[in-house]
Amino acid sequence: MQYRRLGRTGLMVSAIGYGTCQLRMVPVERAVETLVTGFDLGVNIVHTAPDYAGAHNIVAEAIRQSRRDVCVCSNGWGTIEFFEHLFEETRRQFGKPGRPGTKQLEMFGIASVEDREILEENVWGEGGMIEFLMSKKREGKLLNTFCTSHGSPAYIQRLIESNAFDAVMFAYNPLGYHMLSGNPPDDRDRESVAGNSKLFEIAAAYDVGVMLMEVLGGGLLCNGVAFPARTPPPPSIGESSPLPRAGEILRHILSTQPTATCLLPGTASVEEARENAMAGYADTHDGQAASHRIEAAAAHLLSTVCCRCGACEPLCSQHLPISWMFRSAIIGSGGAVPFEIPPRGEYFDLHPAVDQAICDTCADVTCSCPYGIDIPTQLIDAHAQMWDLRLRGQVPGPTPPPSEFGLAAYTARLVSAYFDGRFATVVVQNMGTNGWHDLPGHPAVEVQLREDGDFLAGSPMRADVPTASYGYFVFDVPQRPRDTSGIWIVFRRSEPELLSETRLGQLTMGDYR
Repeated sequence: MQYRRLGRTGLMVSAIGYGTCQLRMVPVERAVETLVTGFDLGVNIVHTAPDYAGAHNIVAEAIRQSRRDVCVCSNGWGTIEFFEHLFEETRRQFGKPGRPGTKQLEMFGIASVEDREILEENVWGEGGMIEFLMSKKREGKLLNTFCTSHGSPAYIQRLIESNAFDAVMFAYNPLGYHMLSGNPPDDRDRESVAGNSKLFEIAAAYDVGVMLMEVLGGGLLCNGVAFPARTPPPPSIGESSPLPRAGEILRHILSTQPTATCLLPGTASVEEARENAMAGYADTHDGQAASHRIEAAAAHLLSTVCCRCGACEPLCSQHLPISWMFRSAIIGSGGAVPFEIPPRGEYFDLHPAVDQAICDTCADVTCSCPYGIDIPTQLIDAHAQMWDLRLRGQVPGPTPPPSEFGLAAYTARLVSAYFDGRFATVVVQNMGTNGWHDLPGHPAVEVQLREDGDFLAGSPMRADVPTASYGYFVFDVPQRPRDTSGIWIVFRRSEPELLSETRLGQLTMGDYR
């Protein structure tokens, strides 16, 4: 494994690390096995966050099992009181011996700095997050600071030049956008850093470490292994060139951006852990043929997959939020989680929940794409796929108004539920007035799979689920369930006291390989 100096932190970290967001979508035992596999292959840096549905606990258990020294990069947000709470909880779990009697974190930072500013959280002001981090450095409780950003190149440059951070994490891949890219408001510039070598040069000049996320385009640039697409993925670029593999893309970025410290692809299976880690071994660049194939894939995707630039939306005679509809449809059909979908941003919140696409009956087609995408045809196809997925229970219908659920303290709706032959994945939304918390005095929350009323399998809540947020329940199923198997959510005050239980829907048999 190659190890590189993470800027002025002085830490020597593996050229390949792991992102852990997707671990919420596999059973805990498999998530731990995934990380242990990578740690045994030399991976020694991971990025995680408190809102990754229990990923902190998974990372901690994988480190315990592997007995490896791993740099855990976690981050916080919110009020300064909440930010401090997240810092102390992270230090409790991942702190290493520092000054006598003091546990210190190697890294802690601020999540999506631009979002913190937009939400008017105190980042730069007196008593704000930066001041807090600097004080923890002085106290010996924190060694290094970092931040993540989905801002524009100019914004990321300002973060580097602020000298507030010892390392920065931003999105970079040959495509220039990724699965979760969004069309920003008029007062914000686009996140697009492909080919932008200036950022790497500036970071090197300030001795700031560079950690890259979304290096595989969130799954756009290659076929996934952990979560095969729910709809058939494109098998090739053009007629004969296969899509590049993840390892090829990672090696390509390492070879073309040698001043980047580490790449942090999302990793959620043992197979992905091995392939991604092996890309970090020295002298494994695949040569010009692979580079040309990656460049061809990026060029093809740019002309066929919406980059969310938003140029088409003012032109639409139907006033559709085209880029956000494409975004939601791509996430829904790609096998990924319904993650980073803003409130009222699910596909059928943006398009009426009817079986025919609006574009199919549009008599005044005025939209156009600067990259050549046939917008009406693609939206018609996307709508047909999303309608089918909705009927199969794999994407949600329109978000119901809170009034539909009354003022119940504990209630939920089913977002998606399916069985892919390995395990069941159930996503529910907390529609009650109370958050779900693993704390004394709060009900225990469990999702169960039942056949003819009998318990078949289930999973307790992995992490807190605030009101209106998604909860992820993933569990092995001992036998292939019937098509009519029911999904239930159960709230208990304490065993065996039952507070409530509700049948949310049925399990869908997935079409995964």
